[in-house]
Amino acid sequence: MRRESSIKISLWLVVLYIFILVAGIALSACVYSIYSLCTNMVAGEAVKLFNLGCFVRGVYYFTPAVILFSGVIMCFYMIRHPVRSALPMITYAVLYLAAWAVLMPLNFKLLGNLPESAVAAEASSGLSDGYFRSGENGSVYYYSNVSKTNVADGLCIAPGLDHSVYTFSDMQLPEKTGFSDPLIQTTVDMPYVMGVVIRWFATLLTIAQRAFSEGFFSWLCFSSLALALISVAGLHHASKWRLVNALSVVLATLAILVVNILGYTKSFLDGARNWVNGFFSSVPQIKNPMVVLFNVVLGLLFLVFGLVLHLRHQKERRESEEYY
Repeated sequence: MRRESSIKISLWLVVLYIFILVAGIALSACVYSIYSLCTNMVAGEAVKLFNLGCFVRGVYYFTPAVILFSGVIMCFYMIRHPVRSALPMITYAVLYLAAWAVLMPLNFKLLGNLPESAVAAEASSGLSDGYFRSGENGSVYYYSNVSKTNVADGLCIAPGLDHSVYTFSDMQLPEKTGFSDPLIQTTVDMPYVMGVVIRWFATLLTIAQRAFSEGFFSWLCFSSLALALISVAGLHHASKWRLVNALSVVLATLAILVVNILGYTKSFLDGARNWVNGFFSSVPQIKNPMVVLFNVVLGLLFLVFGLVLHLRHQKERRESEEYY
């Protein structure tokens, strides 16, 4: 019965992982596509809900992110369905490594080489007239006419106690730096914290792209991150409380990602990175030894910790069965 239970959980892990990848990538790409279209949207124009170029670019950007966090969701499933056998853990590790070894490079190789025209979003036609829009220093502009070259006529309500109003003509509007229309930006612009998270993962994506483009050894060193993330599963039975286990997995995953990003970029870890990298300077094949060492050591510690917990739980169960 115990064997059947572990096999059942392992099979469900396979199904769950496929669903996580397919649904996660598709949903993320759709959200990215819609948000990208919002950045090109102009008040008064027809709403566009889908663009193939934006969707493909969303797949390219978010496939690595979905793979990174897919392990966390599988850990949640193992926390919810604990078994005595190590088979689900082995299944989890094999699935995660397969996605990292196959899907991640395939994503960089195929989608990264697509021509720009295949992933380009539709360009905005410029601001529309007939709307009030906020400007710099608290000014409010009303464009009565906007040409195709983005030159506008209209009036401006200046800030201040008197709120003076003056007209203008042939004013060159600034180039797009994010959203095409400030009216749309005030409605759908992402919160500051979410923007910071997105920028951090964009940095990690850039690091991964660079590692992949630099060759096998560089990519292998970066892939030490996969070992650290897999080993987080060793915490999924750290406590008798499932919520504590889930929080441990999430916090450990976030900490690993943050340390890796800081280790590859200019940060307060520069001193430690330079010292460790200098120590391993005789082995030039190892790219960024500090990060690799951190990932490998932490991964081994979590794996040993998980193994010790597993053996202890096995012993407690045997003693409990013998007692009764």
